[in-house]
Amino acid sequence: FGPVRGAITIRQLFSQTHGLPADHPAIPGPGKDNGLTLEQAVDQIAMDDSVLYPPGSKHDYEPAVSYHIAGRIAEVVTGQSWAALFDERVRLPLGMDSFTYGETQNPRIGGGARAALAVYGKMLRMHLSLGTLDGKPVLSESSVREMYEDQLKGIPFTKPIVQPESTGYGLSWGFEQVENPGAVPLLPVQVDGS
Repeated sequence: FGPVRGAITIRQLFSQTHGLPADHPAIPGPGKDNGLTLEQAVDQIAMDDSVLYPPGSKHDYEPAVSYHIAGRIAEVVTGQSWAALFDERVRLPLGMDSFTYGETQNPRIGGGARAALAVYGKMLRMHLSLGTLDGKPVLSESSVREMYEDQLKGIPFTKPIVQPESTGYGLSWGFEQVENPGAVPLLPVQVDGS
C-alpha cells in the first residue's frame, strides 16, 4: 500500500472510517468466484492509493474493500487462509453448518456470506452473550465489548446506517441507542429471509 492507504488502521477498516471506495473489480459478487485468491485481490486493491476522504474523518458504511483488506491482514498474521481461519475460529465453534461464502478463494467478506436464519442466529446469540454460545467461549468478553464501543467519537456519518436515529458505530456493528453506559447497545439486524 502507498502512503495514504498504508496509514489506514485496522480499527478504521472495521469502524468504516477508512475513506476507501465502496467496491473494487477484484472483489467478486456474493457467492461468486473471479479466479483470484484473496491475496491477489488485495494486491490489486493496493495498487490504487486514492481515497474518497481522509481516513478517520467520516463514517461511510462501505465494507467490501475494507473487510477484504482486513481479511488479508488476518491471513498474513495467522498464516492461514481466510476459509481455514473462519472455520477454526467462528464457523465450527458455533456449529454454523450452512454458513458459506461460496466456493472461492476470494470470498466477499463484506456482504458475501450466506447462512440459514437459525445459523446466523447463533452468531448473534454469541455476541449478545458477550462472546459465548451455550457456555462455550468463542470470543473474549473484552473483544466483544470493544466491538460495541462507539468508535466514531464525534466523527460524522456520511449517511445514517439504518435510521436517522443512528447514534454510533463500533467495530462492524452499528447501533441506534445505548440504554446506559457500559450496556450492550441495541443493534439493528437486517434479515433477508435466507
